[in-house]
Amino acid sequence: MGTKPLVSIITPTWQRRDLLMETIENVREQTYPNLEHVIVSDGPDVPLHMPILSEQQAAAHRGWPPIAFVELGRNWSTFLPRSFGVAPLTVGAMMARGEYHMWLCDDERMKPDHVEHLVDLIESTGADFVYPHVLMWKMAHPGVAWAIGTDPPEHGQITNFLYHASVLQKAMYRFDIPEEGDWDLVSRWMAAGATWAMSDRCTISHRADH
Repeated sequence: MGTKPLVSIITPTWQRRDLLMETIENVREQTYPNLEHVIVSDGPDVPLHMPILSEQQAAAHRGWPPIAFVELGRNWSTFLPRSFGVAPLTVGAMMARGEYHMWLCDDERMKPDHVEHLVDLIESTGADFVYPHVLMWKMAHPGVAWAIGTDPPEHGQITNFLYHASVLQKAMYRFDIPEEGDWDLVSRWMAAGATWAMSDRCTISHRADH
């Protein structure tokens, strides 16, 4: 795997098998050589057990990024509706072994050099976290898309970022939050003095209505 730092890609999911299988393939297409994929199901999802086992075995045999998988005992995003995704992301961060972490929702798709580009950016700038422009789209309007991203980060203008695992000491996830989990975490990082850098490229897409 060379000397490149390990990047842990953390994917929260629940009962979206087809999307998740596409996400696993998307991670395998990355040009960055040292990855692990941490998948956390936000509640029981028995139909996912065999497909995940098959993907784990394939990864081990073919040298693909290893897959760590766990399912939570209940769907916390339903139990705490204002904390969508926070429970699986918290568990994912605890499981992750990498020097860097990145969230990847099961309805996001990265360009092949997305992770490599962000690692280069965080290492060249020394920032605590980095992020790109994100292409947003909706299934109801497949021909319409728009890019988001501001510097400094703003609410509604950041959905994907790569961060040093150590920056979690500045602010960790929490439950029953009043706004989106990604912005809640980023805003508390910034308030605690975390530094950031923004890429001028758009290297990932996000489905806005899902």
